[in-house]
Amino acid sequence: GDCVRAFRGHTRHVYRATFSPDTTQVLTASGDGAAKIFDVGTGACIRSFGGHGPRVYTAVFSPDATKVLLACEDSVARLFEASSGACEKEFHGHSMAVHSASFSRDAKWVITASDDLTARLFDISTAACERTFGGHG
Repeated sequence: GDCVRAFRGHTRHVYRATFSPDTTQVLTASGDGAAKIFDVGTGACIRSFGGHGPRVYTAVFSPDATKVLLACEDSVARLFEASSGACEKEFHGHSMAVHSASFSRDAKWVITASDDLTARLFDISTAACERTFGGHG
């Protein structure tokens, strides 16, 4: 098929692209250290989340699309308000790059996966690590 829209603005590799729950926006994660929200209809960049180390490996919307979660090379996952771009929480505990992060369906939990051979479960309200899953080495 034909390409309908190109989403431009990153200066390095794009590692991930995902739709918002209503499919009106696309969220990207890049090796340039930024994540960006684009309008599907126009291709315009609506918001940029940057300055999180050399790479952002994963960027995902919360189930209601009001939050954005980033998995970053600097060993931290970060939660942002999608509309304002404000960083609300940081999830610490990994000792190496965080490659994956996602929300639970009810958006009360965040799960992360890292090069440190662990996955970690965080309570969104407190940013506390509630459980570490190891044994992946």
